[in-house]
Amino acid sequence: MFRPALPLLLAAAAVPGLCAGAQLHLAPVNDPHSYGNPQEIRVAHIALDLAVDFGKKELHGTALLTVKHEQADATKLVLDTHGLVIEKVKAGDGNRLSDAAYKMGAEDKILGAPLEIELPKDATTVQIAYRTQPSAG
Repeated sequence: MFRPALPLLLAAAAVPGLCAGAQLHLAPVNDPHSYGNPQEIRVAHIALDLAVDFGKKELHGTALLTVKHEQADATKLVLDTHGLVIEKVKAGDGNRLSDAAYKMGAEDKILGAPLEIELPKDATTVQIAYRTQPSAG
């Protein structure tokens, strides 16, 4: 197996100061296989709290997203879904969350369905309560 970067990764792990100030800046990309709008509002972090029901073949719980407004006036977050039932969405600043309007778009057998969430302009956090369907991909 060819691993040319492994020595560099080991060196970086051994000397954290070498990488401490490094920032990766990527050019915006339009992904034809996604409904997402990261050029407007980007998901920076996800924390999952899920339970498994093996009998029903489903997961249920919440996803807590930390979002960053790439465009100051953006208020709609669009996420990709496939085989999910959305139960509730909340949004706000930090821990101050309130119910957020959302709608699920039409399902495409390849792309899934877009989940469109209306956010307050100052929103930094989105909480989505959901469950999967047995056919979820």
